[in-house]
Amino acid sequence: MRILLVTEGTYPYVVGGVSTWCDQLIRELPQHQFTIFSVIGPVPPEPQFAKPKNVEKLQVVPLWKPRNNLKLAGFEDRLKFDRALGQFSDFIDGNLVGLGQGLLELSRLGHDIDLWPLFERKAVWQMLATKLSAHLPYHPRLGEIALAANWLRSALVPLLFIPPKTDIVHTIVNGLAALPAWTASKVHGVPLVLTEHGVYLRERYLAFSEEKDSAVVKYLRTSLYQALARLVYLHADKVLSVSEFNRQWQKEFGATPSRTQVISNGVDPRLFPELPKKAQPEPTIVWLGRIDPLKDLETLIHAFRRVIRRVDNVKLKLFGPVPKGNEAYFMALVNLIESLGLDSQISFEGPVQPANLAYQQADVVALSSVSEGFPYTLIEAMMSARAVVATQVGGVEEVVGDAGLLVPAQQAEPFAEALISLLTDARLRLDYAQRGRRRALSYFTLDKVTHAYDKVYQELMSPIALDWDDPILLLTNGPLIEDEVPQLLRDEESL
Repeated sequence: MRILLVTEGTYPYVVGGVSTWCDQLIRELPQHQFTIFSVIGPVPPEPQFAKPKNVEKLQVVPLWKPRNNLKLAGFEDRLKFDRALGQFSDFIDGNLVGLGQGLLELSRLGHDIDLWPLFERKAVWQMLATKLSAHLPYHPRLGEIALAANWLRSALVPLLFIPPKTDIVHTIVNGLAALPAWTASKVHGVPLVLTEHGVYLRERYLAFSEEKDSAVVKYLRTSLYQALARLVYLHADKVLSVSEFNRQWQKEFGATPSRTQVISNGVDPRLFPELPKKAQPEPTIVWLGRIDPLKDLETLIHAFRRVIRRVDNVKLKLFGPVPKGNEAYFMALVNLIESLGLDSQISFEGPVQPANLAYQQADVVALSSVSEGFPYTLIEAMMSARAVVATQVGGVEEVVGDAGLLVPAQQAEPFAEALISLLTDARLRLDYAQRGRRRALSYFTLDKVTHAYDKVYQELMSPIALDWDDPILLLTNGPLIEDEVPQLLRDEESL
């Protein structure tokens, strides 16, 4: 079957756990053909993954800039746009029906018409000001409305067109990337699958505390992310997650429990064989991941400062890339390390391929994140027979079980104590390493993951009963592309 796989800021351009998962899924299901719909920044980098043979097409969709070679809007187009944007903007009021109807009409219009300049019109700004004023303690200033309109245009317009038709649409994230996925599902009348590695909406809430946007822009963004998440949770045929922790959040945000399912991540045991007991002459802690605020490397660095007081000659090696946009965070970490006088004991090793080259150097593998889905770092480390210390966030406890040490997030002292206990007790370290290996082999192998996803795809391609309680289907004024909508929908009036 043909599958539209929608990604955002990950595969095939950024190395990380989610991209690894995408590459595994595609390569391990060669019987299916994939079209990759990759939502990325305005200047896409070079792909970091070789193209699998069963990828028919890579469609790159850059945000924050207009699409090319579209027609200018005429008078009738502007009228349609104003009506559709007014409906879409019902997301500010939490109205999912208006959001869905407006999204479908905007996508139809934006397929051929350049919508970018239409956001600069006075009517759009007035509409946004009226909508936002009803929810804010003050009337927004003109400059704040301008910023809000510009953000909405930059994030929305590049995604407003009809994606290609496939048998199934599968988005690996909620939020902005789920917008074209939802549209493709509704327009073409095909099943929609959502997989979340971390809960998108929860992580956006965490990120807002660090951002400098005005209250108006933050309210607009929060409202949109929340409404889009709820829309996709409501309408997806399958809402999948990598952990029970995430599944509970999905249900809390509106996912129908009977459509939810947990499919844990997994790795190929052949790529992560059991490693020798002793790694380096000096005790070594390894961290592996992308350099990102959600990974909370500050806490790990402060914990390590405590470790060196009780463990001689200990080293901390940090493996992983610095994603574009995270350069300032990386420099803040470098400055922190230098200010603590740890620059001779902590090293940034950069990206590493294959990952087991990093684990070969580890006595203990650490993970200090404030938010996680079902981290590959822990599965890989456990499969490699390396003891782990990790923060008890997201699905981490479901990965580790009793095969590692868990500590509270953002607390350096208990993190340090856990590291010290493993570094100073070889027997304890070996016990956890062996338990981790057994647990990973029992539960987190790649063949279990791909078999589960193939089963999901096969079940969704069986005859599906139309959900006549779906408010978008009931209230949408006709199909967007007549010959690509199931006959049953076209015959709705006769029924």
